[in-house]
Amino acid sequence: MGRRPKGQMARLAILRETAAEMQPSSYLDLGSYLASVYQRSKSRLEQYSYKEFSLDLGLGLGNSSWLIIKGRRLPNLQSVERMATALDLAASERKAFVLLAQYSEERNPHEREQLLSDLLSCKRQSLGDVEAQMELDFYREWHRAIIFEMVGLQNFTSDTAWIAQHLNAAITEKEIKESLEILEKLGCIRFDPELGRHVKVVKDFESKSEVPGIGIIRFHQKMIDLGKESIETVPYQEREIGALTLAVTTEGMDIIKKSIQSFRSYLMFLAASHATGADTVMQLNMQMFPIARSTDKKQKSNQES
Repeated sequence: MGRRPKGQMARLAILRETAAEMQPSSYLDLGSYLASVYQRSKSRLEQYSYKEFSLDLGLGLGNSSWLIIKGRRLPNLQSVERMATALDLAASERKAFVLLAQYSEERNPHEREQLLSDLLSCKRQSLGDVEAQMELDFYREWHRAIIFEMVGLQNFTSDTAWIAQHLNAAITEKEIKESLEILEKLGCIRFDPELGRHVKVVKDFESKSEVPGIGIIRFHQKMIDLGKESIETVPYQEREIGALTLAVTTEGMDIIKKSIQSFRSYLMFLAASHATGADTVMQLNMQMFPIARSTDKKQKSNQES
């Protein structure tokens, strides 16, 4: 490989400095990660075009980086490796970068699930703080939040077989044991020798860091899956399934979103007032998203020729 011009060397130094501050393991889309790196690098340079960004990434002098960011091109493995080398990513983040590219391209649900699990492992490895790692562990397995709430049930016992029997979803006793241990280490529950069972130390689990992001995505995905299954597995008397398809303005969508957030807070208050003697753990999912638009969602880019 030939020597890089001095101007490009200076840009590359800033690019690598920026990449070192931003972890691919915190993202779920390669284009989003590259867009963040580009925008932050651009803010530190007087001028920085997508063509220069492409060149610095080892993609040649063209608009390849813009096409990847906009989701119009999926890079092959060789291009992904070149970009990772150009960004000078640490070993664990380099692995996450490659996994991001694979995850962005993969369409098989089972393969995506495995890739997401691998990304979560990379994220955990990048965390130096033990408590932050445990918080990620809490969110990465959907059943931990459920077991935490089960501890508050009136007739709860810490016997793993009892817990497995009273769950409406299949998990192993080993997974239950691990969840109880993690909840103890996080200070959420403790074992009461007099009662002979675990009890809650805190009413609700609250994250103390910004870590869980990618783990929360996995949590929501699983809860949506359980919601789908409940249509067939849970008697209609014990569930409430509904959906609305609405045409609204952007302003109306914002108002509805805030109303849902307020309603969610109200439901938390309502549940707290009926927590004494609780005998059931319920799961409530809320999703709102645009599914069609009359305007062009593709914004005019500032692509430089």
